[in-house]
Amino acid sequence: MGTVLLAGGNGLVVTGARLVESGTTAIFVAGGALWMAVLDAIIPGSEARPTWTQLAGLLIGYSGALLLIGANLEGLRRADWRAPLLFVAANICWGLGTVYSKRHPVETSPDMNAAIQMVIGGAALVVIGTVFGEWKSFTPTPAGWGAIVYLMLFGSVVGYSCFVYVLRHTSPTITATYYYVNTVIAVLLGWAVLGERITSRTLVAIVAVLGSVIWVQQATRSQAT
Repeated sequence: MGTVLLAGGNGLVVTGARLVESGTTAIFVAGGALWMAVLDAIIPGSEARPTWTQLAGLLIGYSGALLLIGANLEGLRRADWRAPLLFVAANICWGLGTVYSKRHPVETSPDMNAAIQMVIGGAALVVIGTVFGEWKSFTPTPAGWGAIVYLMLFGSVVGYSCFVYVLRHTSPTITATYYYVNTVIAVLLGWAVLGERITSRTLVAIVAVLGSVIWVQQATRSQAT
């Protein structure tokens, strides 16, 4: 899990993000929700495979995320051809790891499970970075160290632990909606912290994204009953 999700998924996203603009990165990464649902549907062993209604909800959410991000077709056209391949591979790694985790549950607590995965995934990335000689360019500024600490606390300890907990109690399809919620949170934080402007397009996109999450949730309840 640590190797596939963190070393494979996160490592490939970071690598691809160095080749294209951040907006282009967000477009491809947001597609991970669809990959997760599709892999959950085609890999044997699912307790409740995603329905067409749920997939439709995910597509609406993805459309809303693209509208929220502000998809730039020209930026996509100019993108380094290697980046989309890396992002697709990252989404597949994340989807496979998620589905595998659901198919092979462990008795370890969610917090300890997340900790072990992060240690192993981090160790694998350190080995890969060492092999590629990346230590010589590892010279973060004080602001860079602050960002690293922030990501360790909130992105890893809090965020990833929550992901592992939610995955344990819901299906991969439901868990996948976090991709879209993250996009909404990022926009709202940009408005609250950086003073970025929220337009009518932003509001429409937020409604579409949150509506898709509710749609998928409701479809799951209907399927259960």
